Formats: sequence, C-alpha cells, structure tokens
Amino acid sequence: MPRCTGLMLHPNQQSNVLGAVALLALWFGCAPRDRLSGKRIWLLGAYLLLCLGVLVTFSRSGWLALGVGSMLVPIFRWHRLSVWYLGGLSLIGLVGWQSGLLELAFATVRDMNASSANFRWHIDHLAWEAFTTAPWFGLGVGGIIDFNNPYHLEIHNTYLQILAEMGIAGCLAFGLLAGVIGMRLLSRFRRKVSVADGEWLIGLCLASTMLLLQNMVAMFLWVKFLWVWIALIEASILVSLREEESASLAA
Repeated sequence: MPRCTGLMLHPNQQSNVLGAVALLALWFGCAPRDRLSGKRIWLLGAYLLLCLGVLVTFSRSGWLALGVGSMLVPIFRWHRLSVWYLGGLSLIGLVGWQSGLLELAFATVRDMNASSANFRWHIDHLAWEAFTTAPWFGLGVGGIIDFNNPYHLEIHNTYLQILAEMGIAGCLAFGLLAGVIGMRLLSRFRRKVSVADGEWLIGLCLASTMLLLQNMVAMFLWVKFLWVWIALIEASILVSLREEESASLAA
C-alpha cells in the first residue's frame, strides 16, 4: 500500500499507512480459532513487523495513534471482558502517573523534537485566528500560508486546516461526507450477511483510528492514503450490499 500510493516520503504518512494495516492485522489475528484456519501466527507476526515499521519512522503521532488503536482492539474483540480490561488499563495508568513514569515518557518523546511541538501550538493558534477572520468560507485552500504566517507552512491539524481554509461551509461538507460513510457502515453492520462481513467492517473502523488521531497533529487532508482509505471503506460497503443481494436471490 505505501508503494502503490506513493507515500514512502514522510514519516507521519508512512506511520499512518503502516499503522492502519497493523491494526487490521491485529484485529483479524485475535479472531476466534474457528475463523483463522491456522493464520494467527502470520497475522500477529505481520502486526509486530508493522509496529516495528511505525517505530522506526520516529513519528510520535504514529506511535500514539497505533498505541491507542491497539488498546481498542481487545475491547471489541473480547467485549465480555472489557470491564476487567479497562480496569487493568486504568490501574496501570494510575501507577504510571503516581510513579512519574508517564511524565517521564511524555517528556522524553516531547524532547525528541521540542521545537516541532512548539511550532504546532503556534500554527494551531494561527489557524483559529484565521477562522475568526473568515468564518463562513475560510481563507481558501492554501490561504493560511500567507495569513500573517511567519512559518510559511501548512496547519499541522487536519480538522483545523478545514476550519481555517474552508470555514463552516467546509466543515459541514466534510462532516456530511463522514456522516454518510458512518451511517452506511452502521447500516451494513446491522444487516450483515455473515460474521466475516461484520468483522471486516469493524476492522476497518478500528484501523481508521490511525487516521482520526493523526489528523489532529498532521496535515493529511490532501494526502492520497486518506482518500484511498475512504474508497476502501465504500468498496467494502458495496461488497457487503452485493452479498446481501446474492443471499436474497438464493433464498
């Protein structure tokens, strides 16, 4: 996927692609034994290899998104144990906070490129200022570059990028797109023909965690993989619809 979409260029983009595929591999690798046919070792091995790929990109947003997505998988895979699982995570988080390990880990990751983190806060503030200047239709795509912008760089937050450059109208347009896709996914899951069909749809939603989280700290709006992923979700919905139609004809 990275090579086919031309994304072997930027650490954040590489981690986004590798992490999304890694979450899919983890989801299917944790499936019940009767659905795997001896593929568990290969799927989990692929997950670990892809995690290593994300690690060596040194994309901090990639590490965060992959970590959160990986922690979400057990909740949906073993939902009956989710209360115990969340309790265990909470306990680990409390110990890490009280001991200072979480603060140390945060400081270590932040200091890898502190100037980059500081820049992002400034550019995010600039994006909000741009939105208040032209709230309805924004500054226009790329307009933030020339809007009192000493960095001459784009906003490193996809959601703020939409808000600043396309205003409320742009937010409504992209919100409508996300809403339509979400409603179609929910509808297909409720009317799924087979267990495998439902699992694929859930896997795509969980893997989307990478995009949704990294969008908060990176400029992915015009990156190919985001639109490839949207097309993949829509294609999966159409395949699910076709399976339903085939089942209806067979009945």
